[in-house]
Amino acid sequence: MRTPGLAIALVLLAAPVSANDLVGAEVCGTCHVEQYKQWRSSGHAVALARLTKAQQRDRVCRSCHSSAPDSQDAALAGVQCESCHGPGRFYAPRAVMLDPELRVLLGLAKIDKNTCASCHRGDGPALEPFDFDRAIELVKHGTKKR
Repeated sequence: MRTPGLAIALVLLAAPVSANDLVGAEVCGTCHVEQYKQWRSSGHAVALARLTKAQQRDRVCRSCHSSAPDSQDAALAGVQCESCHGPGRFYAPRAVMLDPELRVLLGLAKIDKNTCASCHRGDGPALEPFDFDRAIELVKHGTKKR
């Protein structure tokens, strides 16, 4: 038997994702200060800026180099928290984040090899093949309880 919370979560998550579902890394950083600092100094934070002006306008390039490929909102530029963890509109509130089951039900995604493979597929211009085990160590946020 499904719980009412699960049913609500399934309905909310069944809708297509839009820029309105994203809260942006700055919002995440208000609680996750160290993770935000780590991200700000990463290649993911400047992923969109690394592209040429023509590539920055190309939807295909933006699909991996921006959290919101169809949005020109600078607050969503680059590969942000929600690019990997999923749109935060429903799980970002503090009360939700404090509940491990509810935050997952409302869209907080677990990171695995497939998460990264959606962009790091091997058909891009990388100089070396993508190594998930090595790369995840560069972006891992730690396991301390908050």
